[in-house]
Amino acid sequence: MVPADSPRANNLRILTPGSTARTLRAHLARHNLRVLFIACGTLLLAAALWLLLYALACWLILLAVSAGGASEAAIPRTFLRWFIALALVSTAWAWLCRRFLRQDIARDKKHSLEVASEFLLATPRVTLSLFSTMTAWRRLSAPELEQAASFIHRLASERRLPLLSVPQEIPDARTREKVLLTLQLMEIIDLQKRGRDWIVTLHVSRPAAFQFDRAGGDAE
Repeated sequence: MVPADSPRANNLRILTPGSTARTLRAHLARHNLRVLFIACGTLLLAAALWLLLYALACWLILLAVSAGGASEAAIPRTFLRWFIALALVSTAWAWLCRRFLRQDIARDKKHSLEVASEFLLATPRVTLSLFSTMTAWRRLSAPELEQAASFIHRLASERRLPLLSVPQEIPDARTREKVLLTLQLMEIIDLQKRGRDWIVTLHVSRPAAFQFDRAGGDAE
């Protein structure tokens, strides 16, 4: 064990995979808390935008009815159902566009129809981003946390590992996918392409608790 008063001891933030697993659990809880906070903010924003659109549509209808010379302007009883139906259709259309249409590089000039489409689909896209945000919510079981911790220590020791060699570290395919995606979302590991191969490394901006020494954070 490195003496507590040794300068090198200050660089040993994590000593064993077991302590790494506990630290990782705490960071995962904070990560999920941030995801929940962003999701709540997105939900409130989407609700506010839909209410604003509904109020604007009602105002335009009343304006049109008043301009038509009607003595008493009123919102049709079926308007709310039509508005909900249009909202569902526009959200489905925004999802289809995002799912199947190729996203072009941003251009300086756009066709007027493209501008109108972006304006009309802005609220549905904000609504869809709520579901995208929730996909960042991650959960690892205790055994999965232990495997993730061991993998982090392995990376700290080797500095980089070919992606094709990861199954040797985490044999189960489902666990491997969960661990890699979770560590990526938490910015603990990074995937880099070197030539034709993908390399797994520790993220340069990973949390301070995962800053290892040259020996990978293990101490004897």
